[in-house]
Amino acid sequence: MNNSLISIILPVYNGEKFLSEAIESFLNQTYDNFELIIVNDCSTDESLVIANSYAANDKRIKIINNSGNKKLPASLNIGHKFANGEYITWTSDDNIAKPTFLECLIETLKNSKAALVFSNYDMINSNGSLRREHLAGSVVNLIFGNTFGASFMYKKEVFEKLEGYNESLFLVEDYDFWLRASFQFTIVHLNKNLYQYRIHDSSLTKEIQENKKINDKYADGIKFMYHQVSGKLNWDVVTEKLMVMLHLGIKIDLHESLNSINKVLKDLEKYQLRIDAKDSVKNELWYLLRGSWKIQKEFQNISTLFMVLKICPKLLFFEEFSKKQTVLLMLKCLKKI
Repeated sequence: MNNSLISIILPVYNGEKFLSEAIESFLNQTYDNFELIIVNDCSTDESLVIANSYAANDKRIKIINNSGNKKLPASLNIGHKFANGEYITWTSDDNIAKPTFLECLIETLKNSKAALVFSNYDMINSNGSLRREHLAGSVVNLIFGNTFGASFMYKKEVFEKLEGYNESLFLVEDYDFWLRASFQFTIVHLNKNLYQYRIHDSSLTKEIQENKKINDKYADGIKFMYHQVSGKLNWDVVTEKLMVMLHLGIKIDLHESLNSINKVLKDLEKYQLRIDAKDSVKNELWYLLRGSWKIQKEFQNISTLFMVLKICPKLLFFEEFSKKQTVLLMLKCLKKI
C-alpha cells in the first residue's frame, strides 16, 4: 500500500478525563504514517499538560493553542490549515479509534473513486461499556439525518473545495459538511465497525438532548441546513417543512403529509439523482412516517387507515416492515385492540 500521510485533527476543550485514551488509540494504529494535530481550545483543566506529555515523546503529534475559545467548527478549520496529509479525519477527545481505523478507511479511499468514506461504530457509555452498534447504512439516508456519524475519512480536496466547516453552525457543523460534500463528491459506506463514540454527561450529544438552549440552537442549525438544501434542489415548502419536523422529532400531521406525499417524493428523488445514489430515498421515508403513525393515537382510526390504503399503501405493506406489526397497527385503527 502507498504509505500516504494521514492528518488527524483532535480538537480539545477541557477533555482531561478521556484525552489520553483518545490519543493512545491513534498511537496504537496498524497504519502509522500519520500526524496527530491536537487543537487546544483554551482548556482550563489538564488537557494541555496531557497533550504536551505525548507530543514530547512522539514527533507525529503537534499542538496548536487557540488564542481564545473558538468552539469546535473553528478549531477544526484551524487544525486543517496545519494539515499536511493528503487524507484527513478528525476525532473527539472522548472517543476511541479501533486499531485498524486508519488502515481500513484509507484503503477504501485508495481502492475506490470516492472522496469520502464512513463506517459503522460502537456507541459506548462513560465507562467504555457497549450501548449499541451504529450501522451507518445507505449514503442516500444522509438527507434524513447525520447517518455518517463519527467514523470517517476524506481527501483533503473535500475540505478545500467546501472551504471548511461553517463556523456559525456549532453543533451541526459536521452534518452540514457531509450534506454539502454529498452534492459535489462521491461518498461510500464501509460496512465495518472501526470506532467508539462515547456518550457521557458532558458530551455534546447529551447536552443537545437535555439543555433547552443548546437544543434550540441545534434546531436552528437543522432548519438552516434544510433551507439551503431546499434552495439547491428547488423543493416545495411542504417538503422542507416535513423534513425539518421528521429530523427534529416534531409531531407531524399525518393527513397533511399524506396529501402532499407525491410532492415530497418527487423532491426527495431530486436528491437521490443529484448524488447518483443506488438505493432508494423512499425507504427511510416509509420508516419515519410509519414510526410517527405508530405513536400518534389520534391518527389510529379507520379514516386514516383508508387514507393510507388509497394514497400511500407502502406505510402498511413495505416489504421490510414486520407483518405482525402491520396487522397490529391495522387492528388499532379498526379499534379491535
